Amino acid sequence: MAIPPCYDGRMASRWILLLLSVTACGEVLHLGEPVVDISPAPAPRTDLTCVITTPAMGGSGPITYSASWQRDGMAYTGTPTTTMFANDTVPAVDVAPGVNYECTVTATDGVETVTVSAPAVMIPPCATGGMAMFAANGSPPNGTAQEFIVPPSVCRITIEAGGAEGGFTGTMGATFGAKIIGTVDVFPHSTLRILVGQQAGLSSGQQRLSGGGGTFVIGPGNKPLVIAGGGGSNFAGTIVPAESVGRSVTSGGTAGASARVDNGAGGNSVAGSQSGAGGGFLASGGGPGGGAGYNLGGTGGGTEASGGYGGGGGRTGGFGEGGGGGYSGGSCGDTASAWVGCGGGGSLNAGMNPSNTAGAVTGNGYAKITW
Repeated sequence: MAIPPCYDGRMASRWILLLLSVTACGEVLHLGEPVVDISPAPAPRTDLTCVITTPAMGGSGPITYSASWQRDGMAYTGTPTTTMFANDTVPAVDVAPGVNYECTVTATDGVETVTVSAPAVMIPPCATGGMAMFAANGSPPNGTAQEFIVPPSVCRITIEAGGAEGGFTGTMGATFGAKIIGTVDVFPHSTLRILVGQQAGLSSGQQRLSGGGGTFVIGPGNKPLVIAGGGGSNFAGTIVPAESVGRSVTSGGTAGASARVDNGAGGNSVAGSQSGAGGGFLASGGGPGGGAGYNLGGTGGGTEASGGYGGGGGRTGGFGEGGGGGYSGGSCGDTASAWVGCGGGGSLNAGMNPSNTAGAVTGNGYAKITW
């Protein structure tokens, strides 16, 4: 190996250690600054990552990097994650609209340390001005769940859900579904699952004696966001409207001796009755024609007259009717020898600025999402 012209023999014992850090005349190769940036283009509720566009050069050994963050000019107090190097990413949950972020990268070769900051970025406001509508599909008791993928830069939506109308006769009128409106924060590109309730099916006598389906808007992790209860059935006019319509509260309606249910349960049905109670979020309704709970598919129940998709309970003959589907199912009080009626489904609103209206929706249910 050639010795540099300015080599001093007294340095023989150090030559190997200094080989990578000296020039031909022994000048130390100092650690240069990297070039850093923030990626991708800032968007609310999207991961923000500090990236090295040009690595640090020189130095006397392997170079390692770490990042720190400032939010609105102050040290970021959240918990950054690692994508390519230590602490280089701010998670989406902390990337709120209208705030500034700056990242500082520290590079070290074990001897020297340099720091450099990327230009600060401002997170833009949430995107607004859009709408998506979802209508019932299929025919009682079957339907298909639908999906809504949150568009880029959208971080807050308002959900309006209508439960489906339940049973009616020409003299007693319909039991309308609930209308529930709430505003929720969401993450761009996340997926919401939407089940839109159907109106109860017709019986052989062209009467709707069964329950309407609830409308469910469910976020990631199977988290209920907005659920609107469907109407029950009031064939004989013996159940008060507050119990038979799609309800504005979480509990399902009830009639006769049946116990009311809440907390996502399926409705109850009197032993020996031909009625089917409404399905809830977690469980199916009781009785021979109980509607399936949302987590169990949401199919309407019944044979002689089907409940609507969305957990509507159905009539199986005799003095049977059907309860409304919803967050908690409607319970039925009909016996083997008397019409008593079935309650409407309960509703849930996990949103901000809630607006809950009982008995407000005719026909099939629907879901509307605006931002």
